[in-house]
Amino acid sequence: MLQDGSNDLQEGEVDNVMNEYELLVDLIMNTYPDSEVVLGQILPRFYNDHFKKKEFETKRYQLNILLKDLSEDKCLILVTFDDMRRTDYVDGIHLNATGVKNYVRNFKNIFNPMVNVVTQYNLHIKQGYGQSTQSYIHNSTKPIQNKNYYNTRNVGSDTYNQNRGYGQNKNFQNRSN
Repeated sequence: MLQDGSNDLQEGEVDNVMNEYELLVDLIMNTYPDSEVVLGQILPRFYNDHFKKKEFETKRYQLNILLKDLSEDKCLILVTFDDMRRTDYVDGIHLNATGVKNYVRNFKNIFNPMVNVVTQYNLHIKQGYGQSTQSYIHNSTKPIQNKNYYNTRNVGSDTYNQNRGYGQNKNFQNRSN
């Protein structure tokens, strides 16, 4: 799970921050080729200075588009934060208790189906469990599909492993091709 770049983006350029993201993603994928990488988009900031706010939001918008493209190109999972509001922040930059809850909820909407946790937010994903179904996770730009966990855990039952699927991009298994 990567949630990075807001401070770098505030002071730097979109291309530089994106290059760092690409290097980090490549390092993770080369070091742990069977892992799933989850990217969190850059959170909004609510500066009091109108010029500073506009400048950051322009760069944030551009970088989030590039992160979406990166997630599609490399079959990564992308978490969006379109529901974050000014009231979620203590000072326009740092999250308050409500903001942290919203932030965590956005990630849980992605992670819970990956580890077979059923909640009111992802219940629709569990319909058709055990079949090759495709759906969309709330706040995700990626389709998900049950994954076969065969040979990924050291347990004696093939049925156990086959039924440990979680939602993911349908192209994930083709990532190494």
